[in-house]
Amino acid sequence: MSKRPAAAGAEVAAAERDVLLATKLNVPGPRPGFVHAGRVELAGFGCRVGAQLELSRARLRTAAADAFRVRLIDALRGATDGGEAEARATLLLLEHLRCARVSYGEIEDGCTLAVHAAAAAHGAAAGTSRWDLTRWHTAEVRADLEAGRPVVIDDVRSDPRITAQTRASYAERDAGSLVQAPIVRDGRLVAMLLAQDSAPRQWRDDEVSLIADTGDRTWQAIQRARAELALRESEARLRSLIEASFDVVYRMSPDWTQMRTLMGRGFLADTIDPTTRWLDKYIDAQDRPTVLAAIQHAIATRSVFELEHRVKRPDGTLGWTLSRAVPLLGDDGEIIEWIGTATDVTARRERGQRPGEPEQ
Repeated sequence: MSKRPAAAGAEVAAAERDVLLATKLNVPGPRPGFVHAGRVELAGFGCRVGAQLELSRARLRTAAADAFRVRLIDALRGATDGGEAEARATLLLLEHLRCARVSYGEIEDGCTLAVHAAAAAHGAAAGTSRWDLTRWHTAEVRADLEAGRPVVIDDVRSDPRITAQTRASYAERDAGSLVQAPIVRDGRLVAMLLAQDSAPRQWRDDEVSLIADTGDRTWQAIQRARAELALRESEARLRSLIEASFDVVYRMSPDWTQMRTLMGRGFLADTIDPTTRWLDKYIDAQDRPTVLAAIQHAIATRSVFELEHRVKRPDGTLGWTLSRAVPLLGDDGEIIEWIGTATDVTARRERGQRPGEPEQ
Protein backbone atom coordinates (compact mmCIF):
# COMPACT_ATOMS: atom_id res chain seq x y z
CA MET A 1 0.00 0.00 0.00
CA SER A 2 1.47 3.34 -1.09
CA LYS A 3 2.02 6.28 1.23
CA ARG A 4 1.38 9.93 0.45
CA PRO A 5 4.25 12.40 0.77
CA ALA A 6 3.27 15.34 2.96
CA ALA A 7 3.03 17.91 0.12
CA ALA A 8 1.34 15.50 -2.20
CA GLY A 9 -1.04 14.45 0.55
CA ALA A 10 -2.11 18.07 1.08
CA GLU A 11 -2.68 18.50 -2.65
CA VAL A 12 -4.73 15.34 -2.89
CA ALA A 13 -6.70 16.29 0.21
CA ALA A 14 -7.53 19.63 -1.39
CA ALA A 15 -8.60 17.87 -4.57
CA GLU A 16 -10.74 15.47 -2.58
CA ARG A 17 -12.42 18.41 -0.85
CA ASP A 18 -13.14 19.87 -4.27
CA VAL A 19 -14.65 16.55 -5.33
CA LEU A 20 -16.85 16.52 -2.25
CA LEU A 21 -17.99 20.08 -2.96
CA ALA A 22 -18.55 19.20 -6.61
CA THR A 23 -20.66 16.25 -5.51
CA LYS A 24 -22.74 18.47 -3.24
CA LEU A 25 -23.20 20.89 -6.14
CA ASN A 26 -24.19 17.98 -8.42
CA VAL A 27 -21.27 18.71 -10.77
CA PRO A 28 -20.49 15.72 -13.02
CA GLY A 29 -16.77 14.98 -13.28
CA PRO A 30 -14.06 12.30 -13.52
CA ARG A 31 -13.12 10.11 -10.64
CA PRO A 32 -10.24 11.31 -8.43
CA GLY A 33 -6.66 10.27 -9.26
CA PHE A 34 -4.42 8.21 -7.07
CA VAL A 35 -1.02 8.35 -5.36
CA HIS A 36 1.66 5.99 -6.56
CA ALA A 37 5.36 5.78 -5.58
CA GLY A 38 5.34 9.14 -3.86
CA ARG A 39 3.92 10.89 -6.94
CA VAL A 40 0.48 12.47 -7.25
CA GLU A 41 -1.29 11.09 -10.31
CA LEU A 42 -4.22 13.47 -10.80
CA ALA A 43 -4.05 13.55 -14.64
CA GLY A 44 -5.36 17.05 -14.87
CA PHE A 45 -8.26 16.26 -12.57
CA GLY A 46 -7.68 19.27 -10.31
CA CYS A 47 -7.89 21.66 -13.25
CA ARG A 48 -11.06 20.03 -14.52
CA VAL A 49 -12.68 20.09 -11.08
CA GLY A 50 -11.74 23.75 -10.67
CA ALA A 51 -13.31 24.61 -14.00
CA GLN A 52 -16.43 22.59 -13.18
CA LEU A 53 -16.70 24.22 -9.78
CA GLU A 54 -16.43 27.69 -11.31
CA LEU A 55 -19.09 26.74 -13.85
CA SER A 56 -21.31 25.51 -11.02
CA ARG A 57 -20.74 28.71 -9.08
CA ALA A 58 -21.69 30.71 -12.16
CA ARG A 59 -24.82 28.63 -12.57
CA LEU A 60 -25.71 29.13 -8.91
CA ARG A 61 -25.19 32.88 -9.27
CA THR A 62 -27.42 32.93 -12.35
CA ALA A 63 -30.13 30.97 -10.52
CA ALA A 64 -29.87 33.31 -7.52
CA ALA A 65 -30.11 36.36 -9.79
CA ASP A 66 -33.17 34.92 -11.53
CA ALA A 67 -34.81 34.23 -8.16
CA PHE A 68 -33.99 37.80 -7.08
CA ARG A 69 -35.62 39.21 -10.22
CA VAL A 70 -38.79 37.24 -9.48
CA ARG A 71 -38.90 38.64 -5.92
CA LEU A 72 -38.19 42.13 -7.24
CA ILE A 73 -40.98 41.97 -9.84
CA ASP A 74 -43.45 40.75 -7.21
CA ALA A 75 -42.38 43.47 -4.77
CA LEU A 76 -42.61 46.26 -7.33
CA ARG A 77 -45.96 45.02 -8.62
CA GLY A 78 -47.40 45.31 -5.12
CA ALA A 79 -46.08 48.84 -4.54
CA THR A 80 -48.88 51.40 -4.30
CA ASP A 81 -46.72 54.49 -4.87
CA GLY A 82 -43.27 55.52 -6.04
CA GLY A 83 -41.80 55.79 -2.55
CA GLU A 84 -42.81 52.25 -1.69
CA ALA A 85 -41.31 50.95 -4.94
CA GLU A 86 -38.00 52.69 -4.19
CA ALA A 87 -37.88 51.36 -0.64
CA ARG A 88 -38.65 47.79 -1.63
CA ALA A 89 -36.13 47.70 -4.47
CA THR A 90 -33.24 49.14 -2.46
CA LEU A 91 -33.79 46.79 0.47
CA LEU A 92 -34.07 43.68 -1.72
CA LEU A 93 -30.90 44.56 -3.63
CA LEU A 94 -29.00 45.32 -0.41
CA GLU A 95 -29.88 41.88 0.96
CA HIS A 96 -28.98 40.14 -2.30
CA LEU A 97 -25.61 41.84 -2.81
CA ARG A 98 -24.73 41.82 0.89
CA CYS A 99 -23.18 45.24 0.54
CA ALA A 100 -23.15 48.26 2.84
CA ARG A 101 -25.70 50.53 1.18
CA VAL A 102 -28.07 50.80 -1.81
CA SER A 103 -29.62 54.13 -2.83
CA TYR A 104 -32.05 55.30 -5.49
CA GLY A 105 -32.39 58.89 -6.61
CA GLU A 106 -33.67 61.07 -9.43
CA ILE A 107 -31.87 63.82 -11.31
CA GLU A 108 -33.09 67.34 -10.71
CA ASP A 109 -32.04 70.39 -12.76
CA GLY A 110 -29.79 68.17 -14.83
CA CYS A 111 -27.00 68.08 -12.25
CA THR A 112 -28.39 67.21 -8.80
CA LEU A 113 -29.06 63.66 -7.64
CA ALA A 114 -31.89 63.71 -5.10
CA VAL A 115 -31.75 60.41 -3.20
CA HIS A 116 -35.30 59.46 -2.23
CA ALA A 117 -34.72 56.01 -0.74
CA ALA A 118 -31.76 54.13 0.69
CA ALA A 119 -31.19 50.88 2.53
CA ALA A 120 -28.15 50.28 4.75
CA ALA A 121 -26.71 47.17 6.33
CA HIS A 122 -26.76 46.46 10.07
CA GLY A 123 -29.47 49.03 10.74
CA ALA A 124 -27.27 51.99 9.85
CA ALA A 125 -28.95 55.28 9.10
CA ALA A 126 -30.00 55.56 5.44
CA GLY A 127 -31.79 58.84 4.98
CA THR A 128 -32.30 60.99 1.92
CA SER A 129 -29.58 63.24 0.53
CA ARG A 130 -28.65 65.46 -2.40
CA TRP A 131 -25.49 65.22 -4.49
CA ASP A 132 -24.12 67.83 -6.87
CA LEU A 133 -22.92 65.64 -9.74
CA THR A 134 -20.75 68.38 -11.21
CA ARG A 135 -18.69 68.35 -8.00
CA TRP A 136 -18.66 64.62 -7.38
CA HIS A 137 -18.06 63.39 -10.93
CA THR A 138 -15.29 64.05 -13.39
CA ALA A 139 -16.16 64.78 -17.01
CA GLU A 140 -15.26 61.17 -17.90
CA VAL A 141 -17.62 59.72 -15.30
CA ARG A 142 -20.44 62.10 -16.26
CA ALA A 143 -20.03 61.14 -19.93
CA ASP A 144 -20.39 57.44 -19.05
CA LEU A 145 -23.47 58.05 -16.93
CA GLU A 146 -25.14 60.25 -19.53
CA ALA A 147 -24.49 57.55 -22.13
CA GLY A 148 -26.19 54.97 -19.91
CA ARG A 149 -22.99 53.11 -18.98
CA PRO A 150 -22.64 51.98 -15.33
CA VAL A 151 -19.65 53.39 -13.49
CA VAL A 152 -17.83 50.69 -11.51
CA ILE A 153 -15.28 51.69 -8.87
CA ASP A 154 -13.64 48.68 -7.23
CA ASP A 155 -11.37 50.73 -4.98
CA VAL A 156 -12.11 54.33 -4.13
CA ARG A 157 -8.57 54.85 -2.86
CA SER A 158 -6.86 54.09 -6.18
CA ASP A 159 -9.35 54.71 -8.98
CA PRO A 160 -7.85 57.44 -11.22
CA ARG A 161 -11.28 58.81 -12.14
CA ILE A 162 -11.85 60.05 -8.58
CA THR A 163 -10.51 63.41 -7.49
CA ALA A 164 -8.85 63.88 -4.11
CA GLN A 165 -11.81 65.91 -2.87
CA THR A 166 -14.32 63.25 -3.95
CA ARG A 167 -12.14 60.50 -2.48
CA ALA A 168 -12.20 62.24 0.89
CA SER A 169 -15.97 62.64 0.69
CA TYR A 170 -16.40 58.95 -0.11
CA ALA A 171 -14.22 58.09 2.87
CA GLU A 172 -16.45 60.18 5.13
CA ARG A 173 -19.41 58.16 3.86
CA ASP A 174 -17.61 54.84 4.44
CA ALA A 175 -17.61 54.06 0.72
CA GLY A 176 -14.69 51.85 -0.27
CA SER A 177 -16.18 50.71 -3.58
CA LEU A 178 -19.35 51.42 -5.51
CA VAL A 179 -21.43 50.95 -8.64
CA GLN A 180 -23.48 53.77 -10.13
CA ALA A 181 -26.13 52.51 -12.55
CA PRO A 182 -27.70 55.31 -14.62
CA ILE A 183 -31.26 55.33 -15.97
CA VAL A 184 -31.39 57.25 -19.25
CA ARG A 185 -34.61 58.08 -21.09
CA ASP A 186 -34.84 59.95 -24.38
CA GLY A 187 -31.13 60.72 -24.22
CA ARG A 188 -31.40 62.28 -20.76
CA LEU A 189 -30.06 61.03 -17.42
CA VAL A 190 -33.17 60.83 -15.22
CA ALA A 191 -32.22 58.64 -12.24
CA MET A 192 -29.52 56.44 -10.71
CA LEU A 193 -29.30 53.34 -8.56
CA LEU A 194 -26.15 53.16 -6.44
CA ALA A 195 -24.65 50.21 -4.57
CA GLN A 196 -21.64 50.68 -2.30
CA ASP A 197 -19.52 48.62 0.04
CA SER A 198 -17.41 49.86 2.91
CA ALA A 199 -14.26 48.12 1.63
CA PRO A 200 -12.70 47.64 -1.80
CA ARG A 201 -14.65 45.07 -3.78
CA GLN A 202 -14.29 43.59 -7.23
CA TRP A 203 -17.78 43.92 -8.60
CA ARG A 204 -18.55 41.06 -10.97
CA ASP A 205 -20.13 41.74 -14.34
CA ASP A 206 -23.25 39.82 -13.32
CA GLU A 207 -23.61 42.03 -10.22
CA VAL A 208 -23.25 45.21 -12.25
CA SER A 209 -25.82 43.92 -14.74
CA LEU A 210 -28.22 43.09 -11.92
CA ILE A 211 -27.81 46.54 -10.35
CA ALA A 212 -28.54 48.20 -13.70
CA ASP A 213 -31.55 45.96 -14.31
CA THR A 214 -32.91 46.70 -10.82
CA GLY A 215 -32.56 50.43 -11.42
CA ASP A 216 -34.42 50.21 -14.72
CA ARG A 217 -37.23 48.10 -13.25
CA THR A 218 -37.53 50.42 -10.27
CA TRP A 219 -37.80 53.49 -12.51
CA GLN A 220 -40.52 51.82 -14.58
CA ALA A 221 -42.45 50.80 -11.45
CA ILE A 222 -42.25 54.36 -10.10
CA GLN A 223 -43.54 55.85 -13.35
CA ARG A 224 -46.36 53.30 -13.43
CA ALA A 225 -47.31 54.02 -9.82
CA ARG A 226 -47.31 57.76 -10.46
CA ALA A 227 -49.43 57.36 -13.57
CA GLU A 228 -51.91 55.17 -11.71
CA LEU A 229 -52.07 57.68 -8.86
CA ALA A 230 -52.66 60.53 -11.30
CA LEU A 231 -55.38 58.50 -12.99
CA ARG A 232 -57.08 57.73 -9.67
CA GLU A 233 -56.99 61.38 -8.69
CA SER A 234 -58.34 62.41 -12.09
CA GLU A 235 -61.11 59.82 -11.87
CA ALA A 236 -61.98 61.00 -8.37
CA ARG A 237 -62.26 64.61 -9.57
CA LEU A 238 -64.36 63.54 -12.55
CA ARG A 239 -66.58 61.41 -10.32
CA SER A 240 -67.11 64.32 -7.95
CA LEU A 241 -68.01 66.58 -10.87
CA ILE A 242 -70.42 64.06 -12.35
CA GLU A 243 -72.05 63.29 -9.02
CA ALA A 244 -72.54 67.00 -8.40
CA SER A 245 -74.07 67.50 -11.86
CA PHE A 246 -76.33 64.47 -12.31
CA ASP A 247 -78.80 62.48 -10.27
CA VAL A 248 -77.56 59.06 -11.46
CA VAL A 249 -74.20 57.71 -12.65
CA TYR A 250 -73.90 54.19 -14.08
CA ARG A 251 -71.54 51.83 -15.94
CA MET A 252 -72.57 49.15 -18.42
CA SER A 253 -70.80 46.25 -20.16
CA PRO A 254 -70.00 46.63 -23.89
CA ASP A 255 -73.25 44.93 -24.96
CA TRP A 256 -75.35 46.33 -22.08
CA THR A 257 -76.22 42.85 -20.82
CA GLN A 258 -74.62 43.68 -17.47
CA MET A 259 -74.93 46.75 -15.31
CA ARG A 260 -71.65 47.08 -13.46
CA THR A 261 -72.57 49.84 -11.02
CA LEU A 262 -75.25 52.50 -10.53
CA MET A 263 -75.28 55.31 -7.99
CA GLY A 264 -78.88 56.42 -7.74
CA ARG A 265 -78.53 59.13 -5.05
CA GLY A 266 -82.06 58.53 -3.81
CA PHE A 267 -83.75 58.87 -7.20
CA LEU A 268 -82.99 55.23 -8.08
CA ALA A 269 -81.89 52.29 -5.96
CA ASP A 270 -78.11 51.77 -5.98
CA THR A 271 -76.46 48.80 -7.70
CA ILE A 272 -73.15 47.94 -6.06
CA ASP A 273 -72.43 44.51 -7.53
CA PRO A 274 -72.67 43.72 -11.26
CA THR A 275 -76.06 42.40 -12.31
CA THR A 276 -77.75 41.16 -15.48
CA ARG A 277 -81.25 41.81 -14.05
CA TRP A 278 -81.06 45.57 -14.30
CA LEU A 279 -83.98 45.77 -16.75
CA ASP A 280 -86.27 44.09 -14.21
CA LYS A 281 -84.99 46.39 -11.48
CA TYR A 282 -85.24 49.74 -13.28
CA ILE A 283 -87.30 49.54 -16.49
CA ASP A 284 -91.04 48.90 -16.67
CA ALA A 285 -91.98 46.04 -19.01
CA GLN A 286 -93.99 48.36 -21.22
CA ASP A 287 -90.95 50.60 -21.86
CA ARG A 288 -88.29 47.92 -22.42
CA PRO A 289 -88.69 47.59 -26.23
CA THR A 290 -88.07 51.33 -26.67
CA VAL A 291 -85.08 51.32 -24.34
CA LEU A 292 -83.54 48.21 -25.94
CA ALA A 293 -83.98 49.60 -29.45
CA ALA A 294 -82.11 52.78 -28.50
CA ILE A 295 -79.35 50.71 -26.89
CA GLN A 296 -78.91 48.51 -29.98
CA HIS A 297 -78.69 51.58 -32.21
CA ALA A 298 -75.98 53.12 -29.98
CA ILE A 299 -73.98 49.86 -29.95
CA ALA A 300 -74.22 49.38 -33.70
CA THR A 301 -73.17 52.94 -34.47
CA ARG A 302 -70.75 53.36 -31.52
CA SER A 303 -72.57 56.58 -30.80
CA VAL A 304 -73.97 58.27 -27.71
CA PHE A 305 -76.99 56.60 -26.14
CA GLU A 306 -79.59 59.23 -25.30
CA LEU A 307 -83.20 58.59 -24.34
CA GLU A 308 -85.90 60.03 -22.11
CA HIS A 309 -87.83 57.17 -20.56
CA ARG A 310 -89.62 55.96 -17.47
CA VAL A 311 -87.81 54.21 -14.58
CA LYS A 312 -88.83 52.36 -11.43
CA ARG A 313 -88.08 54.38 -8.31
CA PRO A 314 -87.17 52.83 -4.92
CA ASP A 315 -90.75 53.27 -3.64
CA GLY A 316 -92.14 51.31 -6.61
CA THR A 317 -93.58 54.30 -8.44
CA LEU A 318 -92.53 55.31 -11.94
CA GLY A 319 -90.48 58.42 -12.63
CA TRP A 320 -88.95 59.94 -15.70
CA THR A 321 -85.25 60.26 -16.54
CA LEU A 322 -83.11 61.68 -19.32
CA SER A 323 -80.33 59.12 -19.73
CA ARG A 324 -77.09 59.57 -21.69
CA ALA A 325 -74.17 57.15 -22.06
CA VAL A 326 -70.94 57.27 -24.06
CA PRO A 327 -68.88 54.27 -25.21
CA LEU A 328 -65.26 53.89 -24.07
CA LEU A 329 -63.14 52.33 -26.83
CA GLY A 330 -60.02 50.18 -26.45
CA ASP A 331 -56.86 50.39 -28.53
CA ASP A 332 -58.43 48.00 -31.03
CA GLY A 333 -61.46 50.26 -31.49
CA GLU A 334 -63.82 47.91 -29.69
CA ILE A 335 -66.16 49.08 -26.94
CA ILE A 336 -64.87 48.15 -23.48
CA GLU A 337 -67.49 49.91 -21.36
CA TRP A 338 -70.29 52.49 -21.33
CA ILE A 339 -70.30 55.39 -18.88
CA GLY A 340 -73.71 56.93 -18.35
CA THR A 341 -75.51 59.65 -16.43
CA ALA A 342 -79.20 60.27 -15.84
CA THR A 343 -81.22 63.25 -14.67
CA ASP A 344 -84.56 63.18 -12.89
CA VAL A 345 -87.06 64.94 -15.19
CA THR A 346 -90.17 63.63 -13.48
CA ALA A 347 -91.37 67.06 -12.38
CA ARG A 348 -91.01 68.46 -15.88
CA ARG A 349 -92.86 65.54 -17.45
CA GLU A 350 -95.68 65.86 -14.94
CA ARG A 351 -96.03 69.52 -15.90
CA GLY A 352 -96.32 68.47 -19.53
CA GLN A 353 -93.15 70.18 -20.68
CA ARG A 354 -91.24 68.77 -23.62
CA PRO A 355 -87.47 68.18 -23.51
CA GLY A 356 -85.52 71.40 -23.99
CA GLU A 357 -88.35 73.73 -22.95
CA PRO A 358 -87.44 76.23 -20.21
CA GLU A 359 -88.72 75.64 -16.70
CA GLN A 360 -92.02 77.36 -15.89
